[in-house]
Amino acid sequence: MTHPLLCIVVPCYKEKDNINALLNRTEKVFQDMKFPVRYAFVLVDDGSPDATFTVIEEEAAKRDSVFGLRFSRNFGKEQAMTAGVAYAIQTLKADAILCIDADLQHPPEYIPQFIRHWQAGDAVVVGVKNATANLSLLKSLGSWAFGWLMQLFSEVEILKNSTDYRLLDKKVAKIVLRMREHSRLFRGLVDWTGFRRGYVFF
Repeated sequence: MTHPLLCIVVPCYKEKDNINALLNRTEKVFQDMKFPVRYAFVLVDDGSPDATFTVIEEEAAKRDSVFGLRFSRNFGKEQAMTAGVAYAIQTLKADAILCIDADLQHPPEYIPQFIRHWQAGDAVVVGVKNATANLSLLKSLGSWAFGWLMQLFSEVEILKNSTDYRLLDKKVAKIVLRMREHSRLFRGLVDWTGFRRGYVFF
């Protein structure tokens, strides 16, 4: 059998200064891993007003593993992740997708832990922040209020401090892509599917 393909989906908005560092750090993680996995990057420019897509094009010209998508305007992170997952599943035929932020707030060095969970049978692997002590008071209150409201109105349990840094098996991704909501909360849709979840704390 060929090695499984993991697609790294990266929503990008005004990230021209971060893309190269993200790619370099993530590629080093894969080079140092002890188990064989093929990988590809799907970078989605969410209508950035700067040179983000120019940088994506430059990286795609240098690296066979990089694919770029560009929105005609800014549609938002949730739509960018959806488009990236769709490309990974439908065009690249990914076995799993890992969503990660371009600004390196989601350290790529944890990717091997996500893969281990997936190989052990977890269809969804959720990245959870260990602490939010570095957040401002306003952001901390906003995060708490969001979590409280989600628990109040939703039938889906969303773990406190869970993030968009998460891995999806292809069977989960295909179900999420069939959902037609326009005002999307991507991680909420993923959790709603109900598949077995694992957690990586960072």
